[in-house]
Amino acid sequence: MFVPEAMASGAPVIASNAVGAALDLINHGRNGWIVPANSVDAVADALVEAATMAPERLAEMSRNARAAASQVDLPAGVERFLRAAEQTIAEFGCKGVK
Repeated sequence: MFVPEAMASGAPVIASNAVGAALDLINHGRNGWIVPANSVDAVADALVEAATMAPERLAEMSRNARAAASQVDLPAGVERFLRAAEQTIAEFGCKGVK
């Protein structure tokens, strides 16, 4: 839950591509950073970028983070789960399951 909570507070988040919520919520370079899992260099690069960006750019990313987090709610989560389940059923050819 740290990704949506941090973003709701306006913090652009740095997270690895192994964090499901990051993949759902972070648009790399727009409201945070997604880095490869176990890549110390990628984390360091993202930290340097975050620490040295212009205040106006940081404010923009903060607004974008809040906007992305505002889309996280139970109905939206149910809808994403339903789409994923339907795609899985379609891909694996399960018959008679609705």
